[in-house]
Amino acid sequence: MRASIRRAQNDDSAPVPLFISAKELDETVDVRVSRDIGSATVLRCGVDIVIDGLDERTDLAATKVQEASEFVARWTKSRVVLTTRNPDLRDESVQVAMSDMTDAQAAELMSAVAGRPIPPLGAQLTKSVRRPLFAVLTASHATANDGVTGTSELIDRVVEQIVESEGMELIPYLMELAIETVSTGKAVDPTRFASLEIASKIRKSPLVTGAGKTCAFSLATFEQWFAAQAILDGKVDVVPLLSSMRSFDRWKYVFSILLAAGEPTKVDLVMADIARWNPGAAAWIIKETERGGLTRHISELEESDWESAGHRIRYAQAAWLAGLGPLGQAFFSSFAGVASGLDDIALSVRIGRSKIAVSWIAPRDGETGSLPEIIKAGHDFEYRVMVMRQHALPTGVNWVWALTQSYLRDDISSSFKNLILGTATEPGIVRDELTSGSPETIGTWGSTMITPQLYPGPDISPSQEDPWGNFTARRMHERVCAIATAALQCYHELVERLVPNFTGTLGTQGLFPVEFFGDVNFTPGEDQGAFSFGPPEAGLGWTLRARASSPFDEATALSNTVNLTLNDEKRSAEMSDDRDVQYAQFQAYMAQSPEFAEFAPSFSTVSQRVSPTESTPATGLASGLLWGDLEKLNWVSGQRPLL
Repeated sequence: MRASIRRAQNDDSAPVPLFISAKELDETVDVRVSRDIGSATVLRCGVDIVIDGLDERTDLAATKVQEASEFVARWTKSRVVLTTRNPDLRDESVQVAMSDMTDAQAAELMSAVAGRPIPPLGAQLTKSVRRPLFAVLTASHATANDGVTGTSELIDRVVEQIVESEGMELIPYLMELAIETVSTGKAVDPTRFASLEIASKIRKSPLVTGAGKTCAFSLATFEQWFAAQAILDGKVDVVPLLSSMRSFDRWKYVFSILLAAGEPTKVDLVMADIARWNPGAAAWIIKETERGGLTRHISELEESDWESAGHRIRYAQAAWLAGLGPLGQAFFSSFAGVASGLDDIALSVRIGRSKIAVSWIAPRDGETGSLPEIIKAGHDFEYRVMVMRQHALPTGVNWVWALTQSYLRDDISSSFKNLILGTATEPGIVRDELTSGSPETIGTWGSTMITPQLYPGPDISPSQEDPWGNFTARRMHERVCAIATAALQCYHELVERLVPNFTGTLGTQGLFPVEFFGDVNFTPGEDQGAFSFGPPEAGLGWTLRARASSPFDEATALSNTVNLTLNDEKRSAEMSDDRDVQYAQFQAYMAQSPEFAEFAPSFSTVSQRVSPTESTPATGLASGLLWGDLEKLNWVSGQRPLL
């Protein structure tokens, strides 16, 4: 068609290009052409016709094929191409299979339709747009005035358009097919849930591919869209889908489509279930939904929406806090002494032209009665504890979950140190380090007046050269090994006490039980450099190596171990030179648990200094690991506060 257009632009005698949509062709082909361009033009130069979408008019398809054949027989300078996605309309001998486009071809086609380059797409959509129809629809939706807020919403709109063109009869059965294929992870026989007649129609649908009696969706995006509709229509109970991370893994992309484009009152219920069950999993859904380069910048929120927006924010906040458990106490740090729970705090929402302001308000000291859940902005908030945050007006229909998470992320990040130290109320490494003897200093070395230290102290008496005392190499090695052992135990305790509902989404936790593997570098009396002052420090290079066969292997009887050598050049070389081998082992371990892949930690080796003056070395190591896990889930951000 493009070639015909170019020829007609440059040559008056070239056939006239004419595009006709089959669903709008309510007359014969001959009559339509005569009306559009006239018989004289057809006689003089002919016409190149594309009749698109015969599958949308299956009632007239055979007739239109016959009319097209008669037309080209009568007008020999003319050509007609008829397109359909239904292979039953033509004999297999004249069918031409069309392979998928390359990524470059897809990008070129989308750019031509959109009139500009399309930003990078997510992995799933990149695969889908290799099909011309998907590429054209993607480009048209990406540049429409109403736009889309992300790739998941784009998928929703594109698939919905394709489904509507197929007719509505099969939709309930395609939902059932999606439920079956998502749950089992394989093709199924549609007679499990449909009659023989309906099952036959399902197998012939262009949305599915089959092998024998079984069939599955031809694209994962189709499967996910129908599964999402099934959840919205109440055909699937969400709670059983959250019985394990393996089950969640099968449905996670479905949840992403729901969050991006689902009806808010229904989506809020689903997201609340997920947030209460596992805030790490809910955070992944938000992150996946936001991923991709397609966004619109116009919010649908208006000033009059303050009350409905407030109720949605409050509902989401309550669900997050229930799932976060002890970690959620960070939200209440500003309301200490005036509020003990969310019910004690009111919410005010102001929606402006470009920003939304969210204020949490506590009652005045001594005030009787409770505040309303939602208060209109402009009331007298004097002498009340109030926390207000502003944010650019959100886009998308289910913005409330990302917004509330971002506010809680700020709270958790700023309160992280207090949350860690707060676990000292229970027995464990944090308490032991906070209550053990202070680091050895001048005048206290070897004193019986101080509490015994948790880790081996210096075994070389203070001298003029070493007023703090010093360590033999073996003693320093013992100290660092003891700290590493305590750090692994401390991480386990922090996870248990602060983030009990994050199981399966914490990267470091997925490695346990681990081997703390590395080398300690320390030589007593070694020159520390011109700018070094204070007790001698040891160098430590380390990494965590999984000991079990797969992440979260409940059957393993293995435990954490520490494997640190002392001044071992071979081990140091192994840490740096054999990274490829270690990375391959890391990848093989992760491959045993595909559902953990999205949460797996990055493979890394760490080099640091260990100072004998640090009072909480194990807590520092463990809290650093936990911070990294939460940062990957977007639950903390910025620089980790030092203990």
